[in-house]
Amino acid sequence: MRRSKADALDAYIDPKDLSASTSRLLIWQALRKYSLKALVPMLRDPEIEVRTTAARLLQVRGGSAIWGLARKLCAAKSVRERVMGLFILGQLGTPRLPYKLRTLDLIESLLSHRQPAVVVEQALYSIGHLRQGQPLEHSALLVRIAALKVRKGSDLAAAKAFALQ
Repeated sequence: MRRSKADALDAYIDPKDLSASTSRLLIWQALRKYSLKALVPMLRDPEIEVRTTAARLLQVRGGSAIWGLARKLCAAKSVRERVMGLFILGQLGTPRLPYKLRTLDLIESLLSHRQPAVVVEQALYSIGHLRQGQPLEHSALLVRIAALKVRKGSDLAAAKAFALQ
């Protein structure tokens, strides 16, 4: 059964990068000048390109304030906010990833509770980015991911493979 558009990760996060269109590049250039305080409300913008660009700018800026913000988003009732929080955490402070272990602990805690498929999917993609091609050093999370039952060829199966590759 195919998921509805609202259940697909693409409804929350723009999968295209800046080079995909002039408008995305213009949004990036404009938002680059915004303060942290001004970017945060943009994570709830109705336009997916604005939401995703604001999240990517927060990833690049890094820092404990942004980690704390993303942690709070992951604890929100809104699926959209949890997805945005996980998206930010997946590449926060790249390439050093100073919050990697704390983020893996947070994701493991989040996945210990029932979550919508789109939240699990984003969590798996975030884990894959945090791993940076290295083995996953979080044994409890590794066991939890390995135990996930996913349908072959599904979006969750692709996310699980990315988290474990």
